[in-house]
Amino acid sequence: MNWFEILECVVLGILLGCIFIM
Repeated sequence: MNWFEILECVVLGILLGCIFIM
């Protein structure tokens, strides 16, 4: 993952558990 995907994972992962990226 790049830094932007990691940032999305942090922000959205709070709600979605980062499932859609991981």
